[in-house]
Amino acid sequence: METSVLPNRLSLRLPLRSSYSKKHNTPRDIVIRFSKKKTRDDILLSNSKTPTFYKGERIAILKELPISILERRRKYLFLTDELKKRNIRFRWDRIDGLMLTWEGLHK
Repeated sequence: METSVLPNRLSLRLPLRSSYSKKHNTPRDIVIRFSKKKTRDDILLSNSKTPTFYKGERIAILKELPISILERRRKYLFLTDELKKRNIRFRWDRIDGLMLTWEGLHK
């Protein structure tokens, strides 16, 4: 995708400076809202095939999750903290809940 066409397809660009990035001097996040879903999907697909670099640093491009899903995941935070402490691999289920690997089996 050509970058010269991209500015016409953005509806919102919002740089964020979180308290963590201020304390640890890390790069800030930038939230971008696209006017067309196809543009967003094209960028995510091209980034998964070939990573994007800026000044020698890899740029992490992540898909934003809706607030409703984030609120549903919030009730599992106590469990994810415990799984991380015990080095148990898990991933978030798309709708609601967790999927984890225990002794080589998916539960």
